[in-house]
Amino acid sequence: MSFRPEDEIKLTPEIFKAMEERFAAALGYAEHQRHCGVHKNTAHIHMHIAYNMIHPESFTRHEPFRDYIIRDEICRQLEKEFGLVVDNGREKRRENPLSRKAATMEAHSGQESFESYVKRHKAILAATLDGAMEWRALHEACAKLGLEFVPRANGLVIKDRHGRHAMKASGLGRAFSLKKLEAKLGPYRRFDSWDNVAEQSRYQAAPLHRSPNRGNLYAVYRKSIEERIVELKAIKTQETAELDAVHTKYATIRKDSKRRSGLTGYDRRNLIQLSRKKETAALDAVRQKGKKLREAVQEKFPFKNWNEFLRLKTEQGNEIALSILQSRGKVAPEHENEGSAHAYAVDISSEKASRQTWKERRNAIRERTDLAHKDKKCLLAVSRMLQTIEREKSRNGFSRAEGFTYRVDNRGVALFTLPGGGMIRGAGAELTFSAHDLEAKRLAEALARLKFGIKFHRNGNIFTKTPTQEKKREPEKNDELSVEL
Repeated sequence: MSFRPEDEIKLTPEIFKAMEERFAAALGYAEHQRHCGVHKNTAHIHMHIAYNMIHPESFTRHEPFRDYIIRDEICRQLEKEFGLVVDNGREKRRENPLSRKAATMEAHSGQESFESYVKRHKAILAATLDGAMEWRALHEACAKLGLEFVPRANGLVIKDRHGRHAMKASGLGRAFSLKKLEAKLGPYRRFDSWDNVAEQSRYQAAPLHRSPNRGNLYAVYRKSIEERIVELKAIKTQETAELDAVHTKYATIRKDSKRRSGLTGYDRRNLIQLSRKKETAALDAVRQKGKKLREAVQEKFPFKNWNEFLRLKTEQGNEIALSILQSRGKVAPEHENEGSAHAYAVDISSEKASRQTWKERRNAIRERTDLAHKDKKCLLAVSRMLQTIEREKSRNGFSRAEGFTYRVDNRGVALFTLPGGGMIRGAGAELTFSAHDLEAKRLAEALARLKFGIKFHRNGNIFTKTPTQEKKREPEKNDELSVEL
């Protein structure tokens, strides 16, 4: 069960327990053993629930059929009952033409799925089908897109001509099922004139992220992936050759042992057994060698998809990668507060020198010519965290946030985990903190002051910049203006 960051301040152990009991009752597990754990190690606080499907008294196994329908209904009820943000449910998902598998692939990798590519060209295929009188016309339209219709089992699939990707033809629409197509075009016929059709596009798993500077970074990613594939294939080829050589060597030894004269049956059997033991050891040595070589390649290229590559580059300080991640998740890019240099009007020379150092680092980013304007203004949240810690250490001699860890998720949100367990999330124009952690709240306020200036807006556990056009008004209970220095 996942919750929005703004809901965290409303959630209490009693509410978690009430929600869990409602789920258990709705799913038929009220009398079953279950274990719950609340996690806040991601951008969204969430609760895991594990059920023992065996009833403790009757020992029968209970498995709800299509429980996702029940779970969706309970989610909508609980959101309204406890005043939480209402998320998109199954009604909203029906508007998404992607299957769950394709949607999961896109969310995980940040790249366009094969199903998305096919459905993006659905209008072309549908128009061709409307005017087609035979299979050839439909095959030619598919060939231009790098696709083909192929029978499989009792149906039909749309396959990538240049890869192993495929999807059910009926997933494109009922009109593309084998039964409907044969009713309109006659019995299925294969297409053999591929060379006579000029291909106009093909599926390439393009990134879903949109950014004006994506091209150069994606070229680096593709080059790295191609190098990774080449090196892994070379290791595989070498390993296969060495394994075959070992098999051949010891097979020859055993064959010679059987042919040798003057050996007793006992000695011949021992020689064969000894050769098998040595063969096993030699094979293990070859496999271990290949494993180490593959691990070296994985360390050299520690990513398998576009999202992992962007997260790695972001953690290395690449502002363009962060901007691209945020463009996918619709997270507003972070902007340097021009007036934040005056946020700490304390006459301490060391603090002035520190502020000047960080200011120079940011100015260096602005002066870079390889970044777009918005990317120059997109500062890493890590630099502000380090500056805050440096300021606290210069004042107090220590900082409770020292030793923090951080990572960047697929949406470009920086997740800071404090030594005490609290978490701060830097999501573009927002700063969210663990609602029930005082240290996280204190540090998030310091970061907000550094990021937004002396005037910023707090709503629950979320800090944002106060709009300049907003008129002065009385603060509400969970809505206050912080003006402390």
